[in-house]
Amino acid sequence: MTRSTVWKVLYEDWQMECCGTPFAVGDEVAWPLRLDEECRDPAWAADLSDLEGPVEALAGIEGDRSDGEDFEADGGGDIEAEDGGDFAHDAEDFDDDGEDFEAEDGGDDGGDFEEDGEGFEDGGEDFEEPFEPSVVRDRGVTVPYGRPEPWPERARLTGLLTVERHGDRRPDTAGRVRAIHVVTRRFAETSADAYEVVPGERELRPVEQCPKWFRWEDSAHPGSRRGETGVLVELEVAEV
Repeated sequence: MTRSTVWKVLYEDWQMECCGTPFAVGDEVAWPLRLDEECRDPAWAADLSDLEGPVEALAGIEGDRSDGEDFEADGGGDIEAEDGGDFAHDAEDFDDDGEDFEAEDGGDDGGDFEEDGEGFEDGGEDFEEPFEPSVVRDRGVTVPYGRPEPWPERARLTGLLTVERHGDRRPDTAGRVRAIHVVTRRFAETSADAYEVVPGERELRPVEQCPKWFRWEDSAHPGSRRGETGVLVELEVAEV
């Protein structure tokens, strides 16, 4: 009999709205994951994962390249909002860490990249990682190790598992969705048109299907807004 472990995985709103495919309870999915070891928000304290396993070079893992696509779940495709209401996309300016969204229209983004593509080596070619990529594997879950050589034979990591559909290549973690909760956070105004997430505050609403789009609304608290920042998924993964 195959043993399995249920992991808590955050699928952030912007990851789903940009590149994700909605899914439902009971679906089999395959996602590239990372472990947010910097998560210090007490709202996530009960959902952190401990991984302990061998450190392996990514190049040596068969099928190590994520294709950036979700597993095609039965009856897949976009899932409409439950109540058909409007979505305040202008409030997508904030992620779950409360960071400001950077403009895509050539506005002041505060970054170091010029219009000619500087900031990427060799005139905009693919970014090269500063060291050989590696992963840690534990009970069917694979996450980037993200440290230079020499690597230990085994490593223990703690953090919040999240779906990562951008950036470095990584193997998918496959499993079955056992529960989905829409995450709602409150964001407090810190200055004109700038908001930061309120640490420790979080609401979870159980749903049968993950929405494609997430909604924002004014909060009952003056100077703050409430937003759906993604879904917290209980993912059952077979141990290998």
